[in-house]
Amino acid sequence: MKELNIIEEKKNPLFDRKEIEVEIESETTPSREDILILLSKKFSTEKENIKIKSILGKFGSRIFTIKANIYNSKKEKDN
Repeated sequence: MKELNIIEEKKNPLFDRKEIEVEIESETTPSREDILILLSKKFSTEKENIKIKSILGKFGSRIFTIKANIYNSKKEKDN
């Protein structure tokens, strides 16, 4: 897997979270665990604070689009 490319990053104060959309290039579909590790390193947060909404890939392409929400704490994520 290569580096993450941030497509969109916005703050949602109503739900107290950061909504992100990133692209990653990979030979195979990346696992949720791999994505959690990459996002936690990139955004300097714990894996437990990240909720992955979707991993989208197009047939024949090695680029995957990932949508996720990053919360300040696990408690906020679970609410």
